[in-house]
Amino acid sequence: MTPPRGPRILLAEDEALIALDLQDILEGAGYTVVGPADRVSSALVLASSEQFEAAALDVDLAGEKIWPVAEALLMRGIPIVFLSGFSARLDPQPVQAKVLYIDKPIDPSMLLEALESVIQAPAQRK
Repeated sequence: MTPPRGPRILLAEDEALIALDLQDILEGAGYTVVGPADRVSSALVLASSEQFEAAALDVDLAGEKIWPVAEALLMRGIPIVFLSGFSARLDPQPVQAKVLYIDKPIDPSMLLEALESVIQAPAQRK
């Protein structure tokens, strides 16, 4: 019998080692990871075609901002945790009000707490 799968999380991260580390952290905590997507185009396909309880998105994928993916997810009511190595607080205000931010380097407990927070209270983030 297959064990039940945990909440599905879209992961978008362009640095391969970081993506693998984040995937291990998430799967170790019981999440089902979709991705990781390393480009905005591939993340956008997943964001438009898959079901998720939340997303963990690097703000910058290979020099391209993640905003189209964030907009697609937010239109579907999927909460987001942004991962950023720079000041993400400069992002567009409509997006800021509906997501959480975690600065890199990522603290695993902060990531898990942020995802649990947005999954538990999705109505507050819509």
